[in-house]
Amino acid sequence: MCGICGIFDMSGAGRLKNAAWRVERMMDTLAHRGPDGAGIYSSPDANCILGHKRLAIIDVAGGKQPASNEDDDIWVSFDGEIYNYAHIWKDLESRGHKFKTSSDTEAIVHLYESYGADFASQMNGMFSVAVYDQKEKRLLLTRDRCGVKPLFTAIDDNFLYFASEIKAILAVKPELKSLSEEALYEYLIYGHISAPATIFQKINKFMPAHVAVYSSGGEKYEQVYWQARYSPEYGRSAGAFANELLSTIKNAVKDRMNADVDMGAYLSGGINSSIIVALMSKISSIRIKSFTIGFDEDGQSDLKFAARVAEMFDTVHHAFNIKSREIELLPDIVSYFDEPLCDPSILPAYQSARVVSNHARVILNGEGADELFGGHERYLWETIAGVYTRVPKLLRKNFFEKAMKLFPSSTNNFFENGVRKLKRFMEYCAYDPNYRHLSFASYFSGESLRAVVGQFEKNKTAILASEKKYETDFNEGNFENWLSAVLFSDFKYYLQGSVIVKNERMGIANSVENRSPFLDYKVVELAMKMPVDYKIKNLSLKNILKVMMQDTLPLYILHRPKTGFTPPLDKWFKGDLRELLSRALTGKNSFVKNFLNAAYVKHMIETNQSGMQNFSYQLFNLFILELWHKLYMGQSSGLHGVSYKDIF
Repeated sequence: MCGICGIFDMSGAGRLKNAAWRVERMMDTLAHRGPDGAGIYSSPDANCILGHKRLAIIDVAGGKQPASNEDDDIWVSFDGEIYNYAHIWKDLESRGHKFKTSSDTEAIVHLYESYGADFASQMNGMFSVAVYDQKEKRLLLTRDRCGVKPLFTAIDDNFLYFASEIKAILAVKPELKSLSEEALYEYLIYGHISAPATIFQKINKFMPAHVAVYSSGGEKYEQVYWQARYSPEYGRSAGAFANELLSTIKNAVKDRMNADVDMGAYLSGGINSSIIVALMSKISSIRIKSFTIGFDEDGQSDLKFAARVAEMFDTVHHAFNIKSREIELLPDIVSYFDEPLCDPSILPAYQSARVVSNHARVILNGEGADELFGGHERYLWETIAGVYTRVPKLLRKNFFEKAMKLFPSSTNNFFENGVRKLKRFMEYCAYDPNYRHLSFASYFSGESLRAVVGQFEKNKTAILASEKKYETDFNEGNFENWLSAVLFSDFKYYLQGSVIVKNERMGIANSVENRSPFLDYKVVELAMKMPVDYKIKNLSLKNILKVMMQDTLPLYILHRPKTGFTPPLDKWFKGDLRELLSRALTGKNSFVKNFLNAAYVKHMIETNQSGMQNFSYQLFNLFILELWHKLYMGQSSGLHGVSYKDIF
């Protein structure tokens, strides 16, 4: 885990002479990504400057960057880990390459020498890479298959700027802080902004699994070196798939246990993390470390189940709680994202990484399993909706819907909250599948989106474009049914645009590297071959993982309902955050108040406070947007260590 950045003169005119200070300024904003060292390379032709901030994981003593080949005419700046670098090493040595260090960074240099622009396809890992070819006067950028490692680009005045984080680009190009209206609407709907867009009009996310070649003549060539394609194989049994999956995941775990520093694993006591801990324990010759988080306000079921798994596999276990008062960390947390990201679990993710940092520098997690193998509760609702909509419409309206109207619905108790969900579900079933998925997955959609956007008709084109952004994939993929399309969409957008970003940024904020065995591209490819009925069977989520682990994990872990990682937002907004929320969203200088429908925002706050309707997730969406705007659209760009008092 590191930070990379640089500038490339696409005109080839050598305009970067004596300009290293600009990249040094970019590097200063990435200090949290690499506390163990820094390096800079300026090309003799003054067309390229590469910068690097290092967190040492492999070859701690060596591995300094930017790194070069023997002739010092090919240079690389690299963030991430290459898990198959030992295999690559042997291949390159057989081709006559000589190595100066034992780092995976140098392997990338020689890979480029042998394979040219196809070098990325040889690597299995998580990475963002910049390679400067001094002889050809060209810069190459690439990113890993699932987009685990971040990379952003901007072109201005025929200069290409790139960096691991947006704030590094803004440090030298503050004039690029112009907001994208369409991206803002996408955030309101989904809580994140998917690649290649960013919240800023002129800054882009570099696409996962892409390689781009920029020449000093101003040309750009871009190619895709890998694609996840849904292609179910119906001739194989669930047992055969489970056996291959176990072997594939075990190899992925083993690859990710290669490090010269202490490591551990997150453990919630659910099936995803329990699989990782079980496999690590089998592979490791020493006791592994495991980490669990809980909330003081809840029943702490995660802590109890995690403790059982930790005892089962004899881990060195660390369990801890967070309290409501720790919401004071939110401004600092938001500053690490560069864009608004609405995921309430960003706070516990940050807290987890902070605790881990006292014990380990590498942490394995179970992210990706829910999207690849069908683990989210809303997949059950989608499945049930598919069955319910086949019931004759007359029977639905005259019996089921009339019966539900006899029951009250509010959020005052568990029963009435369940009734409210069922009523909402029946309403969703009347929608077409695209809009039903949007309703399940969104913060604002349909009437609520039209209510919160003050001038909807004026902005209708941009809003509808954001609402329908993912429908192309639904219609063009080789999907066996609607549910398989939903899983693929979540893998491509929600996982890569929100889940991965959350864990990567919260890890680097605490100098901890997250590694995700389920995101190994071989695991992804195998998941894409599985019929969806193997993943969700008889309303059993992640059924294939249960089949795979039935001889290793007990039934109470395999069939335990997913609990999530979400803090008690409703209690916070009615308690510790009550006054702050109102001041942030309705104050005179509030961006949310001035950009959106102030009357509806006030209505949501009051209605949520009264308990008549739960708007806590929508209010959190707006609260994060306001926090982000205060942190990034002023004179500073993502300044760390800011408190609520500094901005409200």
